[in-house]
Amino acid sequence: NEITILFDECHALPQDLTMAFLTIFNSEKNSRKTFEWGDMSFEFDFCKQTFIFATTETDKIFAPLKDRLTNVDFEPYTSSELGEIIQMCLPHISFDEGCLDRVSSTIRGNARSAVKRSKEIALYCGSKSKSTFSCEDFVELSDCIGILPLGITHTEKQILDVLSQCGSATLTGLAAKIGLSKTALQRDHELYLLNKNLVEIDGKRKITGQGINLCKQLFS
Repeated sequence: NEITILFDECHALPQDLTMAFLTIFNSEKNSRKTFEWGDMSFEFDFCKQTFIFATTETDKIFAPLKDRLTNVDFEPYTSSELGEIIQMCLPHISFDEGCLDRVSSTIRGNARSAVKRSKEIALYCGSKSKSTFSCEDFVELSDCIGILPLGITHTEKQILDVLSQCGSATLTGLAAKIGLSKTALQRDHELYLLNKNLVEIDGKRKITGQGINLCKQLFS
């Protein structure tokens, strides 16, 4: 039978399964493959069977397995596409002009964040028995649950504040001021701030012009 199998978070595949795939996906001219496991025999026909491996941590995939796969990269979601995802999750709620763009600007670039934001909007509208959502509603919702411009977290707001006051800081110094480990600072916050061009790294961590403007907006 024709079948497609998706392995999500494939960087966490068990080692024995990874080793089996090395044999199963070994490059050959023949599209059929027989794999022996214990006293069992498995037939693979790659004209009918497709295997898809998904992860955001490609560096953790076992290198020999990665060599046997075809890499497919996807472009990031645009703001309008994130808005479309929110609207699809809320078919019974209409948005005032410009409101959906404003909401999507606070999404952290992925579909999961858009779905979470749509649930927050659904709860807000449900509590007020509303079928429309305006920019004023979004301001009220943001005040209630702490949504910040560009979707930054309150920790990232603190990072920008520290850098705006001291000008620059080493990773160790910044982590000490924020109260986070260096690993947590880099993994959970720094990458997003770099992506939004709010900070830059030139030996030390520095706030950019855009970061300074955002600070003025946040602390005015």
